[in-house]
Amino acid sequence: MKSGRLISVFFLITLSGFVSLNGHAQKSVAQIFKSDRTLADECFAKGDILPALELYERLKKSGEDYLKLGRGYFIVKAYDRCLDAYSRAYSRSVTFSREDYSNAAEANLTLKNYQQAEYYFLKILETEPDNEWIQKKLWRISNMHYLYEDSIHFATRLLSINTTAAEWGGVTVDGGLLFLSNRDTGNPVKQIDATTGQAFFKLFEANEKPDTLLEGWSRLFGSPTLYKKAVNVQGNTGTFSLYANNRKMVYAATAATKNKYGIRPLGLYFAEWKEEKWQVSGGFPYNEKDFSIDDPHINEQGTVLYFSSDKHGGYGGKDIYRSEWVDNKWTQPVNLGPEINTPYDEAYPYLFNNELYFSSNGHAGMGGLDIFKIELRENAEPVNLGHPLNSPYDDFAISFAGERGTHGFISSNRKRGGLDDDVYEFDMDMQTYPFSISGIIKQMDHDWSDSSEVRVLRNARIRLVDTVRKAIVYETNSDQEGSFSLIIPYFSKYGIYVIDEDGVENMAVFEIPRQRKESTVHEIVVIKDIFQSLKN
Repeated sequence: MKSGRLISVFFLITLSGFVSLNGHAQKSVAQIFKSDRTLADECFAKGDILPALELYERLKKSGEDYLKLGRGYFIVKAYDRCLDAYSRAYSRSVTFSREDYSNAAEANLTLKNYQQAEYYFLKILETEPDNEWIQKKLWRISNMHYLYEDSIHFATRLLSINTTAAEWGGVTVDGGLLFLSNRDTGNPVKQIDATTGQAFFKLFEANEKPDTLLEGWSRLFGSPTLYKKAVNVQGNTGTFSLYANNRKMVYAATAATKNKYGIRPLGLYFAEWKEEKWQVSGGFPYNEKDFSIDDPHINEQGTVLYFSSDKHGGYGGKDIYRSEWVDNKWTQPVNLGPEINTPYDEAYPYLFNNELYFSSNGHAGMGGLDIFKIELRENAEPVNLGHPLNSPYDDFAISFAGERGTHGFISSNRKRGGLDDDVYEFDMDMQTYPFSISGIIKQMDHDWSDSSEVRVLRNARIRLVDTVRKAIVYETNSDQEGSFSLIIPYFSKYGIYVIDEDGVENMAVFEIPRQRKESTVHEIVVIKDIFQSLKN
């Protein structure tokens, strides 16, 4: 049940070598005398999933082979092929492990096969009747509608920076966007992840473009380019977090050397902005060769660091930990405990306004990784952010832009599934349409004095005009007290035309906020200029 996006086993491939999936399974001289099944088992044990899958597919498959195919396809998020393999294994009466039942349940959940997901979760409960995590997942399947209740107050938009490669981890910096991608950079030397077959991730940047209402409801970005000011990482670049007014950074990257299993684990490293580029300033003292540390997030002061890790002694899968900067050194990392961590994966911590956001496939959700938040207080419980920030697929790496906490970015593979992650922009607490406003309309003569009388404008005709589409969308009248009400049909830029009892026409600009606000009475004051009076 590992959900990490970065794997440290890799191949180096040049243009004179091979780049296809077939190349991963070519045999060395020493391997010629081994059977494909033996080679497949060895690849699978080492974490070389794609080569193992190709070898298994070439076999005259047994039930056990189909079982391994199911596990492998689950790891690379090919859920249709995962379930097909599990179905073939199940039809051959192969004994499923707890992992297999869990994989099949989660794959069905992502594909919205809820009845099949329930079946496999119930198979786990047959041997673990007190498993509260599985019980919660079953409850969620029967009550999925709760995660859609507030969806009308959220909006998400797929950014134009995305490609058919993977993009994720968007963060706004100095009028632009930094994000991770494994798209082709044109380098003839390719570093390939042995598990996924994807190229290693690098940092890219995209500059913000001026936004207009017709182009979209939020920020637009230009064509991305490789971020040349980034630290030179000889391997996979992972999640990063900026602090100290964007002058310092903590980031995840593969270690320089392999461990005893032939893997270069992920660790955390620090960098500072010097001489117009990022320069490495040190490593996290608790990096180790036997496990990975990933997904760092640090507070602005650089005193509290959160991260995820699959280190031993946790609750299972990846857990979230915290370390603090005390007396000029980092304290021993502390596991955040069972309120946050589960036997599955918790990752991508992000601290905002004393609330910790994180992604989990252990807490009951819509499928895959869901984004949750929890208040940092005693006895608090995680809250699923619901649709559309979450989907049946993987949703992760939330970040906020600005201090209000209503706008930001998430990453998700909801569009194409599999390993094709994309960056999405979101707005929270959105206004919904149509909605009504009420107010009082008044008039003041512009006689160049501060003592001009303000009086209610009775029996005035009021027209709500969409100034973008140049169309009248609503008409009404004010009453004897100058009161009026309008229905705003959709988001746009509006003007209000007011025609008083003398037939004089005035216009007021009317801004519609994109976020919900407390109900208020709008007051519109029309200034009747003396020159206008003479003119009419």
